[in-house]
Order: sequence, then C-alpha cells, then structure tokens
Amino acid sequence: MKARAVTYNWHDAETSFTEAVLSRGDRRVGDLIEAIWRRGGYLESWSEGFALSRWTDSAAELGMDLTFYANRERALCELLPLDLREVRSLRVHYESETAAQLTAKIQSIRAFRDITSPMKQTAAGWIPDFGSRYFTADFPFGLKIIRDVGALAGLPMPNINRLWSWYEQTARLPGVACFRLDADSLDSLIRLYA
Repeated sequence: MKARAVTYNWHDAETSFTEAVLSRGDRRVGDLIEAIWRRGGYLESWSEGFALSRWTDSAAELGMDLTFYANRERALCELLPLDLREVRSLRVHYESETAAQLTAKIQSIRAFRDITSPMKQTAAGWIPDFGSRYFTADFPFGLKIIRDVGALAGLPMPNINRLWSWYEQTARLPGVACFRLDADSLDSLIRLYA
C-alpha cells in the first residue's frame, strides 16, 4: 500500500489470532504456552518456525477453545481475567514512607537512571517536555478517553479531573488534537462499538 503520510503494517491472520489469544487470555493460557513448548514451540518470530497447528493441537489437548479468547465479543465493562489483589503499591514495594524516600529509591535503580521523558534538561534545570509523546498523545487521547467514559458512567474521578485540568492549563499545546467522545450516554457509547 502506498500513500503519502500513511504507514500500513500488517501480518497474517494466524499471527493476529494467536496474539489475540495471548493478550486476552486468562491464566489457562500459561498451560497453553507450556503445551506449545512441549510440542516443540519456542519464542517464535511469527514467521520462521511458527505453526498454528501447534497452537490448535495444544488447545484441543487442554480442552480450550481459542476462539473464546480471540474472537468472543466482550461487554464494555467486562472484568479482566486478572487478580490484582496481591499487587503491592509502589510505596510498599520500594519500602518508602515518603515521596522523598520513594524518589531516592527509584533514582537509585540503575535501569531508570537515563529515563528522562517527559522531562528535558535546560540551563535552569529539568522541565516538562511538552513536545513529548506523553503530553501530545497519552494525555489528549489516553487520559481523555478514561475521563470521558468515566463521566458518562457518572463515576467520581477527582484525581483524573485534577490531572486533566492541570494539563489543559499548563501543558496542552496549541493545535494538539484531543479525543472527542461522540456519545452522550453509556448506551450510545455501547451502540457505537456494537
């Protein structure tokens, strides 16, 4: 496909299908991965060595229906198959009681040292890099979608609203488009995607 300012990436349907199984699956997918490995599967590069039959045979052996994970239509508010009750907060994980202790702990982690986005260094010190993807995409699309859907559902979101207000007053660059929700109720939103 050739068009100016358009990039089109694709891969075959079998690969997309298996990616959907992996990304939408529950803990049984772990058993599936092991069964695929036992049949000779490995970290397949999605072209060399990939065999959908290894996936379907392994699923059949386990009594799994891969289309249940990959193709099933889900309700908008369906719970994810994740159990986050045992996920510790950053404060607990990094054994930090204050913001200063948490900052010092995170700064001491070597892997995080060179990560500067969404900040940039100036002669006056570090300032937000309002041209970074964080401010040009994550706020106007990611956070805006969460905010708008939550508002339609009538959910109180004081922190998200405060963050969005800060973004609009401080960081939003002229000309940066924002997500616009074309729905005036949860029912109309669901109809958009049904």
